[in-house]
This record gives sequence, structure tokens and C-alpha cells, in this order.
Amino acid sequence: MKMSGLPNQSCFKPIKPSSRRTSISHTKPQSITPRDDHLKMPRWTIHYPAGAISRDDKDQIAEKVTQLYTDLGLPAFWVNVFFHEHSVGGFYAGGKANHNSVFFHIDHAARKPQSEEARLMFVDRVDGIMRPVLGEKCMKWEFNVYDHPRDNWRINGMIPPMDHPEVLKQWIETNEPVPY
Repeated sequence: MKMSGLPNQSCFKPIKPSSRRTSISHTKPQSITPRDDHLKMPRWTIHYPAGAISRDDKDQIAEKVTQLYTDLGLPAFWVNVFFHEHSVGGFYAGGKANHNSVFFHIDHAARKPQSEEARLMFVDRVDGIMRPVLGEKCMKWEFNVYDHPRDNWRINGMIPPMDHPEVLKQWIETNEPVPY
């Protein structure tokens, strides 16, 4: 969907690996495991102007976000994606109510990335999820990743079993919190 008042040309050129600080592929990461990454309790909250993201776009984003985390060994039911559509006058960017911008934040409840490579790999995968949807529409997108301590994180009153691999495996297989 093209937003009014914006050029219909391709606004975003594909990023070439040489223009990045490091070359990272969009393939499934081989070096990140649930024990050494920062990807726990993911919650994506996406804010966008009315009509900018279709139901099909939402389905595509939610599916790819869930796959990002399940590829890393987390249960699908931990992944939450919220879409907040704002009417004109409900979301300003650059002081303007009529804009072509999307802002989202990603919350994780665990440790920070263990390396710069892991952080860059994650950011690159986020871009790989959003670029096909937002770049096609010549939208500007911005995001922040917040890493929260997992001390206060609970699911159904239970501490998620990050330190109990056998229980975590059961949670993944059943795709629900199993008491332990």
C-alpha cells in the first residue's frame, strides 16, 4: 500500500553485505543457542499509521517472528506480536500526523547478547523480516530492542525453565507451559 504524498519509486535500495559493519546472512544461525543468546520471552509491539499494514502482512510478520525464535529453540507460545494501528492524529513522526513511518520495539527478558556478532545477527534477522513488507511500501521503520532481566518473568506463575533443559524441551514439544 502506498501512502499518499510519497514517491512511488523504490525508496529503499537493498543493503549490500559490504555496506554493513559485518556480513551476516539471513539464514538460520548456527552459533546461537537458548543458553547463550538474549532471545527470551520475545514481545514485539508494532505501531503504524492506519491502513499501512494489511492482515496478510501481519500474518507474514507474525509467522516469521515466531520462526526466528523457534529456530533458536524457544517454544512458539512464548512469542507475542502486537500490532497497534493509529488513526491520523494518533501517531506523529517528525512532528507530522500524516507520515509513512512504523516504529516497533522488541522486549526480551533475559541476558544481553553474549557477543557483538550475536547482536548484529539478530538485528540483521529483524531487518530481514520487516524489509519485505515495509520496504515494498517505501515505509520508514525504526526499532529498539530492550533486554530485561528475567528475574521477574513468569508464565502461569512459573519461572520459565531456562535452567532446566528437559522441562524446556517438554514446553517446546507441547507448545504450552507444563508445571514442573
